[in-house]
Amino acid sequence: MNKNKCIHIYKRFFVGILVFLIFFSALIGPEAVYAKENSESNYTEILQGIEGLIERVRALEKDNLKLKQDNVRLMKIIEQGIAKQVPVLLYHHLYDGDLKTSPYNGNGVVISVDSFKEQMKYLKDNGYYTATLEELERFIAKEIDLPKKTVVITFDDGYYSNIEYAYPILKKHGQRATIFVIGKNVEDVTKGTLSPTKLKGVGYEDIKNTSDVFEFHSHTYNLHNYTGDEPSLTVLSKEDILEDISKIREDLGTDYLAYPFGGYNDTTIEALIEAGYKLGFTVKEGYVSPNTEKYEIPRISIWPWTSIGRFKQIVAPR
Repeated sequence: MNKNKCIHIYKRFFVGILVFLIFFSALIGPEAVYAKENSESNYTEILQGIEGLIERVRALEKDNLKLKQDNVRLMKIIEQGIAKQVPVLLYHHLYDGDLKTSPYNGNGVVISVDSFKEQMKYLKDNGYYTATLEELERFIAKEIDLPKKTVVITFDDGYYSNIEYAYPILKKHGQRATIFVIGKNVEDVTKGTLSPTKLKGVGYEDIKNTSDVFEFHSHTYNLHNYTGDEPSLTVLSKEDILEDISKIREDLGTDYLAYPFGGYNDTTIEALIEAGYKLGFTVKEGYVSPNTEKYEIPRISIWPWTSIGRFKQIVAPR
């Protein structure tokens, strides 16, 4: 049988099948439509079920992580005793290279990846416990004790360098940390609309993928700026502040906020309380102890010139 004849036979066969399907569809029309709709409905239900299952698994993973954290905390208390004061460390951007020959030379809020590695290794090698913000909140309220060698690690602004460099270092050492993100920037990164003049930031996918190490909290939705010469949180009305910080609180499900530029006043604190926040973090230097003012949590900035010797002094047990 030649090639053309084969093609002709196949064409006739498929045309016949097509005619049959058209005739059959016309014959059972409404039932077929119903079956299709029913099938789509079942498919949607299956997808929703899978999504629900994934959420439950994530919740279980979170609970499991918390149980492990509690177990480590209690074991370290037995080994070390109880902390009277805890340092909350403040970082911003990390740079992988020599800062002196970089565009960040002289920038006080950028430290080298090598410095960060050295600091985290020191904490790991010397048995330090990295507490979560919920644990810090409960420590302040005298609901739990923390090990004598405890630090809280925080990053402000939500730079992608925290994900790229800090995440693998912290994960390697089994350490926890917090990133205070600007909600509008997170949205812009996720949509791909972040201004090219801004450093790459964290998106919602990054938040999801690094939650085994990082917790993500509020650095306001879009008030990381100045009004005139003053930080916006110290100038705007309580209503304007409340609208902004309530949005990011809902988006992230957070109870904790770090004041941009460390700027806050009584009106800011009133807005935080009304919005349901439980802690507010400043840039004032100091240590946290039971009964520390909940909305004026001090932090200790780690600068590019912070030597490892100075770092050891900062985190020394108190």
